[in-house]
Amino acid sequence: MTDKTKQQKANDRAVMLETMENEDRELYRKRKSYVSVQHSWKDFFADSEGDEVKELVLAIINYDETGEEPKFEYKLNQRVFNGFIKRTLDASFDDYCITCHQAKNNGLKGPKAKAIIRRVTELFKAKYKADVYGGIRIAELMKNIDNLKSVLSGSTDREINVLKTDLQTFLNQAEKEYQEEHPE
Repeated sequence: MTDKTKQQKANDRAVMLETMENEDRELYRKRKSYVSVQHSWKDFFADSEGDEVKELVLAIINYDETGEEPKFEYKLNQRVFNGFIKRTLDASFDDYCITCHQAKNNGLKGPKAKAIIRRVTELFKAKYKADVYGGIRIAELMKNIDNLKSVLSGSTDREINVLKTDLQTFLNQAEKEYQEEHPE
């Protein structure tokens, strides 16, 4: 296995951010409880009046919490915010989303996920009389459930849609059974 180049990592990151569901981004934004302030901003804050600084700091926090563009009474704050602060906040939020998304995916590898995949495989085997489809293990298909075409290149769209529907049904059933057996 070769290490990825910086360009490949940047491309992977861009694809992950572009394909991330809006619901996931909104959930991550709700969970985020902090905002980073760059050391380089200190000079601007030191040179500003108290009300201007207050307005900008509150706008930074509100923007980080909601993602909504702030409206400023002090016009210089608008230029400063759009000029360099917004870009930093957006990059920081993207980093946070990537971290949350990766943690979510890693969580899919835990004991709960393994139990659910085992159950999905059992349900699949009961219907299809096999624990593979197109030579690919069910666990691998589940990892790629949103992009089955990439792993099942020889299958028709209809076959892929039927398989995806079945896998989703099995997954829903397995998750429900797991919750009933392991109430939190």
